[in-house]
Amino acid sequence: MSEREFDILIIGATGYTGQLVIEYLGNHSRASSLRIALGGRTISKVQELASKYSNVGAIYVDVTKEPSVEEAVAKTRVVINIAGPFWTRGSVVVKACAKNGVHYVDLTGEAPWVAKIIEQYDYLAHKNKACIVPCSGYDSIPSDLTAHLALRALEKQLGGKIPPHISSTAAHKTKGGISGGTAASIMSAFEEVPGEQRVRGLGWGLSPIPAPPGFSTLPKFLYSLPHINPKTWGSQAQTPNILIH
Repeated sequence: MSEREFDILIIGATGYTGQLVIEYLGNHSRASSLRIALGGRTISKVQELASKYSNVGAIYVDVTKEPSVEEAVAKTRVVINIAGPFWTRGSVVVKACAKNGVHYVDLTGEAPWVAKIIEQYDYLAHKNKACIVPCSGYDSIPSDLTAHLALRALEKQLGGKIPPHISSTAAHKTKGGISGGTAASIMSAFEEVPGEQRVRGLGWGLSPIPAPPGFSTLPKFLYSLPHINPKTWGSQAQTPNILIH
């Protein structure tokens, strides 16, 4: 990747989650070596937020206007996109990253949208060596971390002899509500996503291999875990069945 003006561009930085991201990166031990830019439509708000950190700049980005996104993305090496709903606002950012060889990460939980961008931009991203990593937020991270920690404990218990296939179910309790962006994404899933596309988020809808025989794509809302009382109610993500290699 050729030299770019910035290392990281955060789109949607003025929102609730975006401010948490910039607070973490702005105070990171390696912050002084990172060239970070905040991108947003209201440049005055972006500049005000950027002024709190010595190593952070501000640029204009309007995710509803493709030329604006293209210009901003071409200036950076990595994009962190927090500007949802992604079904209506995310594709143009992924397209620009895939086209310009810019790595991309977001926190979407909109599985139908992930299926769409795979179909549209997977080849282009591979061609230009852009890593596109969606679903890196609440819908995936808790399950990924618990699976990782459980595997480490199992390796220690079994002396490193791990079976090739393991099924893991994780549950956790949270406090608090959802952000405005999450609420908007939930509403968008019902209002904007066509009915035939919603099934892409069920079961093995994003898997490159078929589901095992007898697998049900119906969502599951009641899970039973050993040594837990009462039973855990509710599913964490729109795609509850995740295959990890």
